[in-house]
Amino acid sequence: MTRRKSGTFKKMTRKSRTFKKITRKSRTFKKMTRRKYRTFKKMTRLKNRTFWKMTKRKYRTFRKMTRKFEASDRSTSLLVNQMYLRKCLLMVKTLAKPIFHQM
Repeated sequence: MTRRKSGTFKKMTRKSRTFKKITRKSRTFKKMTRRKYRTFKKMTRLKNRTFWKMTKRKYRTFRKMTRKFEASDRSTSLLVNQMYLRKCLLMVKTLAKPIFHQM
């Protein structure tokens, strides 16, 4: 059992425990407090977004598409996959023209 800040108890699953350990490691590696680390993550996200020259909304759909594609990659058949990939790439291309125009 681990104690949260709010004072409620929560039983930790193994996955969350390892995840916490990993994030904590990277945080301590960068020698940051949790708060600093959160802002740091936010900034990197923002940087990524500006790198693609996207609005927040577009970036969200872009992330969703890539995540969906990653998930579909493991499960469905190859043909469906390729079709979906094509669709994803098209979507991504329209969202992030500056990078993808050379593809």
